[in-house]
Amino acid sequence: MMQQMLQQNQIMMQIMQGMHGQQPPAPVPVPQAATGPDFRAFFRMDPLEFVGGLDSLLAHDWLASMERVFQAIQCTEDEKVIFATQKLKGPTLRWWNTASTYFTTQEIPKDWQHFKVAFLEKYFPSSVRTQKEQEFQNFKQGNMSVSEYTEKFEDLADYS
Repeated sequence: MMQQMLQQNQIMMQIMQGMHGQQPPAPVPVPQAATGPDFRAFFRMDPLEFVGGLDSLLAHDWLASMERVFQAIQCTEDEKVIFATQKLKGPTLRWWNTASTYFTTQEIPKDWQHFKVAFLEKYFPSSVRTQKEQEFQNFKQGNMSVSEYTEKFEDLADYS
Protein backbone atom coordinates (compact mmCIF):
# COMPACT_ATOMS: atom_id res chain seq x y z
CA MET A 1 0.00 0.00 0.00
CA MET A 2 2.81 2.40 0.89
CA GLN A 3 4.56 1.50 -2.36
CA GLN A 4 1.38 2.27 -4.31
CA MET A 5 1.11 5.66 -2.63
CA LEU A 6 4.72 6.42 -3.53
CA GLN A 7 4.13 5.40 -7.15
CA GLN A 8 1.00 7.53 -7.35
CA ASN A 9 2.88 10.46 -5.87
CA GLN A 10 5.68 10.04 -8.44
CA ILE A 11 3.17 9.90 -11.29
CA MET A 12 1.49 13.08 -10.06
CA MET A 13 4.87 14.80 -9.83
CA GLN A 14 5.70 13.75 -13.39
CA ILE A 15 2.36 15.06 -14.65
CA MET A 16 2.73 18.36 -12.78
CA GLN A 17 6.30 18.87 -13.97
CA GLY A 18 5.46 17.78 -17.50
CA MET A 19 2.93 20.59 -17.59
CA HIS A 20 5.74 23.00 -16.76
CA GLY A 21 8.37 21.39 -19.02
CA GLN A 22 10.57 20.24 -16.13
CA GLN A 23 12.30 16.92 -15.63
CA PRO A 24 10.91 14.94 -12.68
CA PRO A 25 13.33 14.42 -9.79
CA ALA A 26 14.81 10.96 -9.25
CA PRO A 27 12.59 8.83 -7.01
CA VAL A 28 13.66 8.59 -3.39
CA PRO A 29 14.55 4.98 -2.59
CA VAL A 30 12.43 3.46 0.16
CA PRO A 31 14.24 0.84 2.27
CA GLN A 32 12.76 -2.59 1.65
CA ALA A 33 12.16 -2.97 5.40
CA ALA A 34 9.97 0.14 5.37
CA THR A 35 7.39 -1.49 3.12
CA GLY A 36 7.38 -5.12 4.26
CA PRO A 37 5.08 -6.99 6.62
CA ASP A 38 7.48 -6.55 9.56
CA PHE A 39 7.24 -2.78 9.23
CA ARG A 40 3.46 -2.95 9.29
CA ALA A 41 3.64 -5.25 12.33
CA PHE A 42 5.93 -2.73 14.03
CA PHE A 43 3.44 0.12 13.56
CA ARG A 44 0.51 -2.06 14.66
CA MET A 45 2.30 -2.36 18.01
CA ASP A 46 1.85 1.43 18.36
CA PRO A 47 5.41 2.14 19.58
CA LEU A 48 6.13 5.30 21.52
CA GLU A 49 7.64 8.37 19.88
CA PHE A 50 10.73 9.97 21.36
CA VAL A 51 11.50 13.68 21.05
CA GLY A 52 14.42 13.89 23.46
CA GLY A 53 14.68 16.20 26.41
CA LEU A 54 16.48 16.32 29.71
CA ASP A 55 14.77 13.37 31.41
CA SER A 56 17.17 10.46 30.94
CA LEU A 57 14.67 8.01 32.36
CA LEU A 58 12.29 8.79 29.47
CA ALA A 59 15.08 7.82 27.06
CA HIS A 60 15.68 4.60 28.97
CA ASP A 61 11.94 3.83 28.99
CA TRP A 62 11.65 4.51 25.25
CA LEU A 63 14.53 2.18 24.50
CA ALA A 64 13.01 -0.51 26.74
CA SER A 65 9.64 -0.11 24.98
CA MET A 66 11.36 -0.58 21.60
CA GLU A 67 13.00 -3.76 22.93
CA ARG A 68 9.57 -5.11 23.96
CA VAL A 69 8.17 -4.38 20.49
CA PHE A 70 11.14 -6.11 18.85
CA GLN A 71 10.55 -9.19 21.01
CA ALA A 72 7.03 -9.39 19.57
CA ILE A 73 7.90 -8.96 15.89
CA GLN A 74 10.49 -10.59 13.70
CA CYS A 75 13.07 -8.26 12.25
CA THR A 76 16.80 -8.07 11.73
CA GLU A 77 19.19 -5.97 13.80
CA ASP A 78 19.43 -3.47 10.92
CA GLU A 79 15.63 -3.31 10.56
CA LYS A 80 15.31 -2.52 14.27
CA VAL A 81 17.24 0.70 13.63
CA ILE A 82 15.12 1.55 10.58
CA PHE A 83 11.92 0.92 12.53
CA ALA A 84 12.93 2.67 15.77
CA THR A 85 14.23 5.76 14.00
CA GLN A 86 10.80 6.20 12.42
CA LYS A 87 9.60 7.02 15.94
CA LEU A 88 12.22 9.72 16.60
CA LYS A 89 10.88 13.25 16.31
CA GLY A 90 12.21 16.81 16.45
CA PRO A 91 15.66 17.21 18.01
CA THR A 92 16.10 13.46 18.41
CA LEU A 93 15.56 12.88 14.70
CA ARG A 94 18.09 15.62 13.93
CA TRP A 95 20.53 13.89 16.31
CA TRP A 96 20.00 10.58 14.50
CA ASN A 97 20.56 12.16 11.07
CA THR A 98 23.92 13.45 12.30
CA ALA A 99 24.78 10.18 14.06
CA SER A 100 23.78 8.19 10.97
CA THR A 101 26.15 10.24 8.83
CA TYR A 102 28.90 9.66 11.40
CA PHE A 103 28.20 5.90 11.36
CA THR A 104 28.51 5.91 7.59
CA THR A 105 31.74 7.92 7.42
CA GLN A 106 33.33 5.86 10.21
CA GLU A 107 32.04 2.59 8.67
CA ILE A 108 30.17 1.71 11.85
CA PRO A 109 27.34 -0.76 11.21
CA LYS A 110 23.87 0.73 11.63
CA ASP A 111 22.66 -2.18 13.69
CA TRP A 112 20.66 -2.18 16.89
CA GLN A 113 23.63 -2.65 19.25
CA HIS A 114 25.55 0.30 17.80
CA PHE A 115 22.39 2.43 17.75
CA LYS A 116 21.69 1.69 21.44
CA VAL A 117 25.23 2.61 22.47
CA ALA A 118 25.07 5.94 20.61
CA PHE A 119 21.52 6.64 21.83
CA LEU A 120 22.40 5.97 25.46
CA GLU A 121 25.57 8.06 25.23
CA LYS A 122 23.45 10.96 24.05
CA TYR A 123 20.26 10.60 26.10
CA PHE A 124 21.27 8.54 29.15
CA PRO A 125 24.99 9.17 29.62
CA SER A 126 27.11 7.02 31.94
CA SER A 127 27.43 9.88 34.45
CA VAL A 128 23.63 9.91 34.90
CA ARG A 129 23.51 6.11 35.09
CA THR A 130 26.19 6.17 37.82
CA GLN A 131 24.22 8.83 39.70
CA LYS A 132 21.03 6.75 39.47
CA GLU A 133 22.90 3.67 40.73
CA GLN A 134 24.20 5.69 43.70
CA GLU A 135 20.68 6.93 44.46
CA PHE A 136 19.46 3.34 44.39
CA GLN A 137 22.27 2.14 46.68
CA ASN A 138 21.51 4.96 49.12
CA PHE A 139 17.78 4.28 49.06
CA LYS A 140 16.40 3.24 52.46
CA GLN A 141 13.52 0.94 53.35
CA GLY A 142 12.76 1.92 56.90
CA ASN A 143 16.12 2.11 58.62
CA MET A 144 17.82 -0.43 56.29
CA SER A 145 19.66 0.16 53.04
CA VAL A 146 18.43 -1.60 49.92
CA SER A 147 21.19 -4.21 50.12
CA GLU A 148 20.43 -4.86 53.83
CA TYR A 149 16.72 -5.10 53.08
CA THR A 150 17.37 -7.45 50.14
CA GLU A 151 19.57 -9.69 52.27
CA LYS A 152 16.94 -9.86 55.04
CA PHE A 153 14.19 -10.56 52.48
CA GLU A 154 16.25 -13.38 50.92
CA ASP A 155 16.94 -14.86 54.37
CA LEU A 156 13.22 -14.84 55.17
CA ALA A 157 12.37 -16.31 51.77
CA ASP A 158 14.72 -19.25 52.45
CA TYR A 159 12.55 -20.24 55.43
CA SER A 160 9.27 -20.29 53.58
